Amino acid sequence: MSETWRRKTYYRTRVLIDVDRVLEPQFNDSLVCLTGAQLEMLRNLTEYLHRRATFVKTYETNTYLTADTEDWDAIQAIVSDLEDTLMGCDAITTQLAAIASQLACLCTAAQAQGMIGPSTGALVDEYLDDGTLVPDDVFPNEETDDADRCALAQVVYWQAWEVFTETLLPLAEATSDILMAKVLVTLAAVLGAGVLGVPAGVILAIAAGLGYIIATGAIEDFSNGYRANEEALICAVYRGLETSYREAEAQAVAVMSDIDGWSGTDKIMAHMLYCPWAMMIAKRAIAAGTPKALSFIQSGYCSECDIIEGDDWWAIYLPEDSNTVDIVQASSPAWTAGCWNYALPSGYVTNGVVLDVVSRTGGGILKRMGAAEAGCSGTEMWGNTSPDLPVGEYFCVMPTGIDEVQCKAALAPGSTTYDNTYSRTGPLDINCGFHLGYNMTGEAHIWVKYIVFRGSPP
Repeated sequence: MSETWRRKTYYRTRVLIDVDRVLEPQFNDSLVCLTGAQLEMLRNLTEYLHRRATFVKTYETNTYLTADTEDWDAIQAIVSDLEDTLMGCDAITTQLAAIASQLACLCTAAQAQGMIGPSTGALVDEYLDDGTLVPDDVFPNEETDDADRCALAQVVYWQAWEVFTETLLPLAEATSDILMAKVLVTLAAVLGAGVLGVPAGVILAIAAGLGYIIATGAIEDFSNGYRANEEALICAVYRGLETSYREAEAQAVAVMSDIDGWSGTDKIMAHMLYCPWAMMIAKRAIAAGTPKALSFIQSGYCSECDIIEGDDWWAIYLPEDSNTVDIVQASSPAWTAGCWNYALPSGYVTNGVVLDVVSRTGGGILKRMGAAEAGCSGTEMWGNTSPDLPVGEYFCVMPTGIDEVQCKAALAPGSTTYDNTYSRTGPLDINCGFHLGYNMTGEAHIWVKYIVFRGSPP
């Protein structure tokens, strides 16, 4: 059969891919991290992979031969897999997150053996018997007093430091075999026979993470980064504990993501020791009054934790129990309003707030509304501006005079931005108004989580 149909002509803008290198790749399989923009480009570029002229089987002087039928079928199967992969690897990312959270529990439980004694075994047994890989507030947060939250945040920070200094630093010269044995011995001391219930991959990952930091000589960078961010990490946990262990974990991880000099492995290792179980271990250590745990607690440490400062902005964290708007729309057709009020001190310039629509039930539309329509007193922070607000966070901050990107990344990185908000200067009573309605009944619970100011704290 003639090969004419496979023969193509070179030209400058045509990008060519070698058939043999695709079918017998020169690279090992890899896990890679891509941004949304990078994914967008790659997904569009896959259109070219459906063109036979893109692939070269045989190079000639002025022309080349494309893939034959057999090779073409094999390539298209690979392209199909690639397109599926570029839609996201939810299963893999979920498994990685699960492993990281499980590691946190195991590592922290191992360290806690010296702090709270035999009761650790019961915790481990409860956790394994529960059958869930990732704890989602298995031990619900009961810390409501500020001093209690601050004490717990400090113990979480320092018990993690103990793990690093007692396990990582003394093994700085260890080979991978010795390191693996050390991890196994430490886990066995805590779990006893229960160690058989721990996935082998979990133990391997602990050793791999420790081994990577040791092998790359990054121990000093890791230690310095952790200690330099003591206040930021403790305050993040302190603020998050008002909501839940899981929120405290998320806020701590947000701090870790910005630590200069830390690799991805460093951040994963630190994250391991800030999971909900780590917080429960710390809480039991405090309740038991162990000298080790109590030695970590400094009275008044969190007095300024509610202030978050950026380059040209600062914000105050607002406790949920006194900064919520609850709207109950009991009948229809009608609108039901709600207001949040704040006494803005003299000289303070606010650019807006961060909202968290914590819960919605029933139907209707939840909207931001001006003072007149919502029936609020004082000066409004916005007019009738937004569409419906589903459950989630909203960055309602005007960008004038501040680094908006930095501010959002620090306070609400995954939030929806509505920057059609007014700037106000104190002294002034300000308000944020809301409506829920019109032709359906429902309820909404809104938390005004941060108020954002220009400049620096006074």
